[in-house]
Amino acid sequence: MKGRLGRVGVRFPKDTPCSETHVIVTKQGGGAAGAFYGSGQLDLLPGAYTVSISGKKVAAVNIAARNSSTIATGVLHINAAKGTHTEVLDDDHKTTLVGGYGEQQIGLPVGSYFVKVAGQSEAVEIKKDQVTEF
Repeated sequence: MKGRLGRVGVRFPKDTPCSETHVIVTKQGGGAAGAFYGSGQLDLLPGAYTVSISGKKVAAVNIAARNSSTIATGVLHINAAKGTHTEVLDDDHKTTLVGGYGEQQIGLPVGSYFVKVAGQSEAVEIKKDQVTEF
């Protein structure tokens, strides 16, 4: 990279593009800097940003001039019937990050989550560049 801008990127495995995964980038303490669906990148002024992927916030992402920062992500592949409602909960086991019906491929930052189905939940671990089957 050249010039004064830095870059933040979010990439999901090529076989699972997560085209419905919403990514929002905000300046820490300020407003929206940009948003996209699926894998993507934004050029930004240097500073600290928060990157939200499927509702899960990654705080204090530092962007430096002429440097690129990539958020470590993986994919949760939920294998459920069309009429089955599922929710992905944060590691606090309370906060709903995203929900939907049927089979889904959800991009998430690396970490621990819970999947809730029919009032019950089970822990899942999202690993870098991997697809976790549920």
